[in-house]
Amino acid sequence: MANLASFSNDKYASDSELAVDLLEQIIPLTKAKDKAVRFRTCQLTSKLLNSLGEDAEVSDEFYENILNAMLLRLRDKIPVVRVHAASAISRLQDPTDPEDPVTLEYLRMIANDTSKEVRKSVLANIGISTVTLPAILARIRYV
Repeated sequence: MANLASFSNDKYASDSELAVDLLEQIIPLTKAKDKAVRFRTCQLTSKLLNSLGEDAEVSDEFYENILNAMLLRLRDKIPVVRVHAASAISRLQDPTDPEDPVTLEYLRMIANDTSKEVRKSVLANIGISTVTLPAILARIRYV
C-alpha cells in the first residue's frame, strides 16, 4: 500500500498527495485506546513516510502533527508500537542539532528503553553525527 500511495516515476510524476491524504487520516488514530490500532497506525505511518521520495513536501502544520504524534508513541507502553514510531520519524530527525526533539528521544531510548527490540530499532534509525556517536558507541559496547 505504501508503495502504491507514494508511486512516481518519469512518466507518471506524483506529488505524493495520496500518501499525505492517507497520513492525515491515520495520524489521529495514533491516540486510540486499542494497542492494535496504535500499532497499525504507527506501522502504516512508518511505511508511508519512508516510501515518500526525497522531494515530497508537506505543510509545516502537518509536519508538526506527525512529529508530535510519533514522539508521543515513542513513550507507548507497548514495545512494538515504539519500534514502528522510531522507524516512522527517522526522516524527521536532525542528528547534528543537540536540541532536536527526535534525536533527544532517540538518545533517551538507546540508554533507557527496557525492550531490546526498541533499542535495536533506534540504533538502526538514528542518524550518526558528533552529537549521537558517543551514545551509539556506548550502546554497542554494552553487554
